Amino acid sequence: MKINKGRIIILIAMLLTALLWWVSTPMETISVMDQLSHIIAGLSLTGLVLVFVMSVRSKTMDRWFGGLDRIYNDHKWLAIISVILIFIHGRISESIAEAAIVGEAAKSLSAALGSLGQFAFIILTLVALFAKKLKYEHWRFIHRLMVIPYLFGLYHTYVSSKYDLFTLTPLALWVGITSIIGMTAGIYTILIYQKSAFDYKGQVSEVVYMNESVVELELTLDKAMTFSSGQYVFIKVFQEGIEAAPHPFTIARGQGDKMYLAIKKLGDGTKDLYDKITTGTRVKVDGPYGQFDFQEGKDKQVWIAGGIGITAFIAYLERGNTDREIELFYTFRGKKEAVYRDLLEAYASNHSNFMVHFHNTSDQERLEIKEAYIAGDVTVYLCGPEKMIQHYTKAIKLMKKDADVRYEEFGFAR
Repeated sequence: MKINKGRIIILIAMLLTALLWWVSTPMETISVMDQLSHIIAGLSLTGLVLVFVMSVRSKTMDRWFGGLDRIYNDHKWLAIISVILIFIHGRISESIAEAAIVGEAAKSLSAALGSLGQFAFIILTLVALFAKKLKYEHWRFIHRLMVIPYLFGLYHTYVSSKYDLFTLTPLALWVGITSIIGMTAGIYTILIYQKSAFDYKGQVSEVVYMNESVVELELTLDKAMTFSSGQYVFIKVFQEGIEAAPHPFTIARGQGDKMYLAIKKLGDGTKDLYDKITTGTRVKVDGPYGQFDFQEGKDKQVWIAGGIGITAFIAYLERGNTDREIELFYTFRGKKEAVYRDLLEAYASNHSNFMVHFHNTSDQERLEIKEAYIAGDVTVYLCGPEKMIQHYTKAIKLMKKDADVRYEEFGFAR
């Protein structure tokens, strides 16, 4: 399993922040609780900087974290931890009598902005976590407002801190550099990403309705894209009545300037795509992303696909013959939901090293992974909804603690 370089960087950044605040000398004698309050505030600011950096869809970070789904998961928890730290800092500060180290007007404004920033962070974080019924574009707009309370908190830190952050001390340099990085990442995400990141342009050249909830789009790009099996792209669709915000979809098959995306109706955006998309519609594509690399797996592999998650595996089979021994478990609800079934059956009949099991949960219990399936030296690949990933990862690890389990989950699109 790859080392998660991204988490190592997060750990180093947080430890360095705590160390610099701990060893630095304040401008006046302060209590241990006051020093602790400053350390907590510093950790919260660094955490938010990392949150903003992780919001930038960087292919380098995609590799460091092992996929954008893992980045978004860590991003979510780091944001929650940062807000908790802000709350704790606020409670400690209220119990400490602040020394008059700045003018009363500036101090009053700093305290007000600090409280406002704290309140805004809590509200925006709650909205980002729980307001899932909001339209994606509205959710996205609210999410990007996080940079405003961050700026309030930054002003509060510089004006109210009992450490001199306007000198060339290691602490001041660290706070200054990380602040610039955070603001740059926030500005890029809000103002620049949409205009600069989508290098590939093209059009919808064919629309195929695979069943009552899945449509396959053939995209013809203006230039060829190099991608690996199991990777995905973000696409923007320029057609009236369809949301223009980018959404991620796994590349089901294709090569060069041809790309096929199988899209399932899961929300407002994908429903509009299914109902309204027409050939000739212009698109922009950003990618590819994803670290779902079958070549890194062992010679014996077990694949578990849930619903539209089958697309990641189809892409690999479409690339040609494989010398690996593969057993695929494809779980879906209702026969019509089993997209690419004919392709899978044909592949299995022509390749003795490939076996497929179809599991219809509309007339069967949830698929049970038995210990015999993962016996020996095997790599397990999972692709599907978040709850499915969590269920089977936990079940497999209980049966085999050292199991090599790799996954890509849907549900991180926001």
